[in-house]
Amino acid sequence: MSPLRTAVRTWGPKAHDAEASRGLAAHLEVPAPVAALLWQRGQRTVEAAQSFLNPSLLDLHPPEVIADLERAVEQIFDAKERGIPICIYGDYDVDGVTGSVILLEALAELGVEARSYIPHRLDEGYGLNLDAVRTLHAEGIGLLITVDGGANDHAELALASELGMAVIVTDHHPIEGGLADIPIVHPGRAHPDRKDSPSPSATLCGAGVAYKLAWGLGKRAAEGDRVAPRFRSFLEEALALLALGTVADVVPLLGENRAIVSHGLRALGRSSRPGLRALLEVCALEPDRLTSTDIGFKIGPHLNAAGRMGQVERAVELLRTRDAARGRAVALELATLNRQRKAIEQKMIDDCLEELEGDLHPRGGSALLFARLGWHSGVAGIVAARLVDRLSRPVFVVALDGEIGRGSARSIEERPLTDLYDAVRPLALSIGGHACAGGLTIAPDQVEQVRAALASAGEARGETEELPPKEYDLAIPGEEATLELVRALAAMAPFGAGNPEPIFRIEGLSLARPPRLVGRGEEHLMAQFRHDAGTIEAIWFRGAEHAGELIRQDHAAPGTISVIAVLSEDRFRGVSRLRARVIDLIRSPSL
Repeated sequence: MSPLRTAVRTWGPKAHDAEASRGLAAHLEVPAPVAALLWQRGQRTVEAAQSFLNPSLLDLHPPEVIADLERAVEQIFDAKERGIPICIYGDYDVDGVTGSVILLEALAELGVEARSYIPHRLDEGYGLNLDAVRTLHAEGIGLLITVDGGANDHAELALASELGMAVIVTDHHPIEGGLADIPIVHPGRAHPDRKDSPSPSATLCGAGVAYKLAWGLGKRAAEGDRVAPRFRSFLEEALALLALGTVADVVPLLGENRAIVSHGLRALGRSSRPGLRALLEVCALEPDRLTSTDIGFKIGPHLNAAGRMGQVERAVELLRTRDAARGRAVALELATLNRQRKAIEQKMIDDCLEELEGDLHPRGGSALLFARLGWHSGVAGIVAARLVDRLSRPVFVVALDGEIGRGSARSIEERPLTDLYDAVRPLALSIGGHACAGGLTIAPDQVEQVRAALASAGEARGETEELPPKEYDLAIPGEEATLELVRALAAMAPFGAGNPEPIFRIEGLSLARPPRLVGRGEEHLMAQFRHDAGTIEAIWFRGAEHAGELIRQDHAAPGTISVIAVLSEDRFRGVSRLRARVIDLIRSPSL
């Protein structure tokens, strides 16, 4: 396999029970493909499917099911009564920023003034840091509340305690080691009063935990199970921020997260926040037609660009400003930062691909580590993700600055990062994260040793170039790929982790005209496919290298092209048309 070619993986269908799906379709009065998808995704009874198709805010679990939340609420009210200065210490990504703003504004609604602190991604890195703790203590902060992190920052929590500073941690990341003797508001922990059952809120993102804490504060202020009407209005409006954090942090959009995003998208569309309204305009989005994809690929990247480029305060300002002119100005600044981020990202990807082309890295399935001086650590995660898309193997990307190397890791589900963290931990200054995404900090002179450790770990778990087939949801002939189908599928939204956009194998296609290369670097492919009942407009992002394959197959056997694609409704100047986003081509064995 050429190292520059996207890793070739075969495709197979997901299993589904055709008879059971037909029965579900009849009871629900939905098209057969929708019923089949519901069955595949575990919604196999009429009641379960109806609940799935109609997410309700009643699906949200009460805040007190989360361990230590009530303890944290009491500590915050004690600080309020004693006039203790409070600081919200958030993370620099969308999840941390939105969670911080939710908590700041909830406290303000209750008459509690608090300030925020978000570390500089490039200078301070992820999580609490010792210098920040000392600075905040010197500035008089008596209660520090973390958002989207902190549970594993043992040295920093110990320092805060030594300095006499109270701390409340709100986090959702995997907990490593023991817990500090402070409130750790974490949905993944078993509640002390319910040790035999995990929290039903275990999949919340960091902003979700902050939102539940805000809700708990509102209930405590109202001295009952319900919050005051004004605070209820705040919580309903804050769903817009919570939806941003939930989608951007790629937590499963099932259960209460599904309800959060479904209702949060509506709240986002009608939000009166000037910065958000301006950002929707900058992203060319229609407020009444927002989707989770809009957050994941347009709104989220603009907000994340601020943190990646070391200007996270711009994202906070955009969300909090009440001045329309300022909101518009900051939205335009974020657009500029996002363009800069894209340019830096592309240069780093090109650098990595040059190394692959030069055979400077091993082939096969073991993890790759790319590291260079002058790279930007803020975009390392995106670069790693892009390379994983091409290579289907774990990738670590590290930016070296002469004294330290900060980076990110990404992988696919079939090749989790978890045991790779264990292999590298003795060499790294810090490393950790989830199975498919994480971060690390290393000394520059440790690069080759880390590479060797990753290679050994890959050999130990027997990684080769071969991977199990990827799965598509359903196979349909080209004539069944219609706008009507897309509109029926919309009932299954919001789509995201845990409920991905349906992937179809669309069969029986020919090229209606030669494909075109588009984009600034002509890296994308535009095609028009023809079938017995009409045509389908399609785009294949970063698919330019496949133009020749499409043309050869069309010439050799017209009408036999099958593509793996996601279908959507494209609207331009009020006119709708079907659009296919191609993911892969089913290759003919003879070509």
